[in-house]
Amino acid sequence: MEQLQQAYVMSVASTAGCGVTNIERDTYGVDLEIVRSFPAPREEVSVKAQLKSTTQISPSPDRDYFSYQFTKREYMQRLTTARRWSKYILIVMSVNRFQTQWTDCSHDFLRLRHCCYWICLEGRDVPSADRPSIQIPTKNVFDARALVEILDKVDRGESLCES
Repeated sequence: MEQLQQAYVMSVASTAGCGVTNIERDTYGVDLEIVRSFPAPREEVSVKAQLKSTTQISPSPDRDYFSYQFTKREYMQRLTTARRWSKYILIVMSVNRFQTQWTDCSHDFLRLRHCCYWICLEGRDVPSADRPSIQIPTKNVFDARALVEILDKVDRGESLCES
Protein backbone atom coordinates (compact mmCIF):
# COMPACT_ATOMS: atom_id res chain seq x y z
CA MET A 1 0.00 0.00 0.00
CA GLU A 2 2.81 2.39 0.85
CA GLN A 3 4.37 2.09 -2.61
CA LEU A 4 1.01 2.58 -4.33
CA GLN A 5 0.33 5.73 -2.33
CA GLN A 6 3.80 7.11 -2.98
CA ALA A 7 3.30 6.50 -6.72
CA TYR A 8 -0.08 8.28 -6.56
CA VAL A 9 1.37 11.31 -4.76
CA MET A 10 4.38 11.45 -7.10
CA SER A 11 2.06 11.33 -10.14
CA VAL A 12 -0.10 14.13 -8.78
CA ALA A 13 2.96 16.22 -7.89
CA SER A 14 4.48 15.68 -11.32
CA THR A 15 1.24 16.75 -13.01
CA ALA A 16 1.27 19.91 -10.85
CA GLY A 17 4.87 20.68 -11.84
CA CYS A 18 6.31 19.72 -8.45
CA GLY A 19 9.03 17.45 -7.16
CA VAL A 20 8.80 14.97 -4.29
CA THR A 21 11.48 14.13 -1.77
CA ASN A 22 10.96 11.07 0.40
CA ILE A 23 11.94 11.56 4.02
CA GLU A 24 13.68 8.34 4.98
CA ARG A 25 14.01 8.92 8.71
CA ASP A 26 10.65 9.60 10.35
CA THR A 27 11.81 12.24 12.80
CA TYR A 28 9.15 14.87 12.21
CA GLY A 29 6.11 12.66 11.58
CA VAL A 30 6.17 13.13 7.82
CA ASP A 31 6.92 10.81 4.93
CA LEU A 32 7.68 13.24 2.13
CA GLU A 33 8.02 16.84 1.05
CA ILE A 34 6.41 18.25 -2.10
CA VAL A 35 8.26 21.23 -3.60
CA ARG A 36 7.26 23.63 -6.37
CA SER A 37 10.18 25.59 -7.79
CA PHE A 38 10.14 28.91 -9.61
CA PRO A 39 12.75 30.72 -11.71
CA ALA A 40 15.23 32.73 -9.63
CA PRO A 41 15.04 34.92 -7.65
CA ARG A 42 11.63 33.63 -6.50
CA GLU A 43 11.72 31.21 -3.57
CA GLU A 44 10.37 27.67 -3.86
CA VAL A 45 7.30 26.67 -1.87
CA SER A 46 6.71 23.31 -0.19
CA VAL A 47 4.44 21.26 2.02
CA LYS A 48 5.28 18.16 4.04
CA ALA A 49 2.93 15.19 4.15
CA GLN A 50 2.24 12.24 6.38
CA LEU A 51 0.92 9.34 4.30
CA LYS A 52 -1.59 6.82 5.61
CA SER A 53 -3.24 3.96 3.71
CA THR A 54 -6.13 1.79 4.77
CA THR A 55 -8.29 -1.06 3.55
CA GLN A 56 -10.82 -0.45 6.35
CA ILE A 57 -12.73 2.47 4.84
CA SER A 58 -14.33 3.23 1.51
CA PRO A 59 -15.16 6.94 1.22
CA SER A 60 -18.31 7.73 -0.71
CA PRO A 61 -18.56 10.92 -2.76
CA ASP A 62 -22.24 10.99 -1.73
CA ARG A 63 -21.21 11.73 1.87
CA ASP A 64 -19.57 14.92 3.10
CA TYR A 65 -16.99 13.19 5.30
CA PHE A 66 -15.41 9.89 6.14
CA SER A 67 -13.74 8.87 9.38
CA TYR A 68 -10.06 7.94 9.63
CA GLN A 69 -8.61 6.50 12.83
CA PHE A 70 -4.93 6.91 13.64
CA THR A 71 -3.15 3.82 14.97
CA LYS A 72 -1.25 6.00 17.45
CA ARG A 73 -2.14 9.28 19.15
CA GLU A 74 1.37 10.58 18.41
CA TYR A 75 0.72 10.49 14.64
CA MET A 76 -2.12 12.97 15.02
CA GLN A 77 -0.25 15.10 17.57
CA ARG A 78 2.57 15.76 15.13
CA LEU A 79 0.11 17.02 12.52
CA THR A 80 -1.72 19.37 14.90
CA THR A 81 1.38 21.28 15.97
CA ALA A 82 1.30 24.91 14.81
CA ARG A 83 4.41 25.64 12.75
CA ARG A 84 5.76 28.94 11.47
CA TRP A 85 7.67 27.65 8.48
CA SER A 86 6.83 24.16 7.29
CA LYS A 87 3.19 23.28 6.75
CA TYR A 88 2.03 19.68 7.16
CA ILE A 89 -0.88 17.83 5.65
CA LEU A 90 -2.23 14.32 6.07
CA ILE A 91 -2.88 12.32 2.90
CA VAL A 92 -5.08 9.24 3.37
CA MET A 93 -5.54 6.60 0.67
CA SER A 94 -8.30 4.04 0.79
CA VAL A 95 -7.50 0.85 -1.12
CA ASN A 96 -9.34 -2.34 -1.87
CA ARG A 97 -8.39 -5.18 0.45
CA PHE A 98 -7.54 -7.25 -2.63
CA GLN A 99 -4.19 -6.10 -3.99
CA THR A 100 -5.06 -7.33 -7.50
CA GLN A 101 -7.78 -4.63 -7.60
CA TRP A 102 -5.43 -1.69 -6.98
CA THR A 103 -4.71 -0.90 -10.63
CA ASP A 104 -6.31 -1.33 -14.03
CA CYS A 105 -4.42 -0.91 -17.26
CA SER A 106 -4.66 -1.22 -21.04
CA HIS A 107 -2.65 0.02 -23.99
CA ASP A 108 -4.10 3.48 -23.42
CA PHE A 109 -3.88 3.97 -19.66
CA LEU A 110 -2.77 2.92 -16.22
CA ARG A 111 -5.49 3.70 -13.71
CA LEU A 112 -5.06 3.64 -9.96
CA ARG A 113 -8.41 2.41 -8.74
CA HIS A 114 -8.42 4.37 -5.54
CA CYS A 115 -8.21 7.91 -4.35
CA CYS A 116 -6.24 9.98 -1.86
CA TYR A 117 -7.77 12.66 0.33
CA TRP A 118 -5.95 15.40 2.21
CA ILE A 119 -6.55 17.42 5.34
CA CYS A 120 -4.71 19.99 7.43
CA LEU A 121 -4.91 19.41 11.18
CA GLU A 122 -2.74 22.29 12.38
CA GLY A 123 -4.04 23.86 15.58
CA ARG A 124 -6.66 21.21 16.29
CA ASP A 125 -7.14 19.69 19.70
CA VAL A 126 -6.06 16.06 19.94
CA PRO A 127 -8.66 13.80 21.56
CA SER A 128 -7.42 11.92 24.61
CA ALA A 129 -8.01 8.54 22.93
CA ASP A 130 -4.99 6.34 22.23
CA ARG A 131 -6.25 5.97 18.66
CA PRO A 132 -8.00 9.25 17.80
CA SER A 133 -10.30 9.64 14.80
CA ILE A 134 -10.81 12.57 12.46
CA GLN A 135 -13.39 13.47 9.83
CA ILE A 136 -11.93 14.07 6.36
CA PRO A 137 -14.08 15.92 3.80
CA THR A 138 -14.67 13.87 0.66
CA LYS A 139 -14.33 17.11 -1.34
CA ASN A 140 -10.62 17.13 -0.38
CA VAL A 141 -9.51 14.82 -3.18
CA PHE A 142 -5.74 15.01 -3.51
CA ASP A 143 -5.20 15.83 -7.18
CA ALA A 144 -3.02 18.29 -9.13
CA ARG A 145 -5.57 21.11 -8.83
CA ALA A 146 -5.79 20.65 -5.06
CA LEU A 147 -2.01 20.50 -4.71
CA VAL A 148 -1.58 23.75 -6.64
CA GLU A 149 -4.20 25.40 -4.40
CA ILE A 150 -2.44 24.07 -1.27
CA LEU A 151 0.94 25.41 -2.42
CA ASP A 152 -0.56 28.74 -3.49
CA LYS A 153 -1.99 29.16 0.04
CA VAL A 154 1.36 28.26 1.60
CA ASP A 155 3.07 30.76 -0.71
CA ARG A 156 0.65 33.52 0.36
CA GLY A 157 0.98 32.60 4.05
CA GLU A 158 -2.66 31.53 4.31
CA SER A 159 -4.00 28.73 6.48
CA LEU A 160 -4.55 25.33 4.87
CA CYS A 161 -7.12 24.37 7.48
CA GLU A 162 -10.82 24.85 7.00
CA SER A 163 -12.31 27.59 9.11
